Amino acid sequence: MGKRSLLLVRLLVFAVVLGLQFLALEALLLGAHPWGLFLMTVGTYVAGKLLQKYSAAPMGKAMGWGVRWAGVAALGLWVSFMVWLAFFW
Repeated sequence: MGKRSLLLVRLLVFAVVLGLQFLALEALLLGAHPWGLFLMTVGTYVAGKLLQKYSAAPMGKAMGWGVRWAGVAALGLWVSFMVWLAFFW
């Protein structure tokens, strides 16, 4: 597989996992339970890291990268939202 297609897989998986985390946030009302949201984002990071580490194929490694960084992005968005709430609400 070419480098461009692997980059596309990384970005696509990143967007899909971030969207699924948002849907889980809305469906499970995890905003009312911040520890559940925190565990979901950290669990996503760990799942992506394990997928990236133990996958033999480049496609699996690319998918692991997308999942891992979607967890990081979700955690960053959550922290920035909590800081915004603390100071500007």
